[in-house]
Amino acid sequence: RSYAPEFSYYLQGRYEHNLSENLLGMFQLSYSWRDDQVNEDTTGSLIDTALQGIEEYGVLNARVQLGSTDERWHVALIGWLLSEGLESDAVTWVPETGANPALQQLLDGSYDVVCCSLPEARIPLEQGRAL
Repeated sequence: RSYAPEFSYYLQGRYEHNLSENLLGMFQLSYSWRDDQVNEDTTGSLIDTALQGIEEYGVLNARVQLGSTDERWHVALIGWLLSEGLESDAVTWVPETGANPALQQLLDGSYDVVCCSLPEARIPLEQGRAL
């Protein structure tokens, strides 16, 4: 695509340690950098227009997680909610089989928020369906 950055990179380090037979601790540090994004096509879609002229940027992220060794639960999800000023029980996490079913539930009004990427939401956005 004409708006893709020329250069980008992602570095990640992760350390996991069994704290007990059923408890796993994890620390992760990552850094992502993307070059300038310039879209030369001014007749594109809403998403194409939104991506015009994005400056280069880098994102540093750290994560500390405590969870079960069978990966059925982990505390990092609760930390994310608390960092947003929400109580840990403010959101009901519903597993889906992918972004499409989750987006459909969002558009039908069954969900308030879903986790997906911008390309996964492209079709509803281009159809003018509010997300």
